[in-house]
Amino acid sequence: MGGLEFLEKLRADSQLQETVVFVLTTSKDEDDIHHSYANNVAGYFLKEQASDSMSSLVGMLDRYWRIVQFPAK
Repeated sequence: MGGLEFLEKLRADSQLQETVVFVLTTSKDEDDIHHSYANNVAGYFLKEQASDSMSSLVGMLDRYWRIVQFPAK
């Protein structure tokens, strides 16, 4: 199963559809990017750009989880 198919299945599951998702991929394809954001990803990162600063990316994601405010269920 590819990442986009996984994302569609995740969004189709009522228990998981609001899960925050970040995409880390090798695909620069505009259709993949649009498809991902249409499925409500929180961010789309290219591995080749993130690899040089992977620790910065991980740090940013860690800070995101610490400061983001989600609505009460």
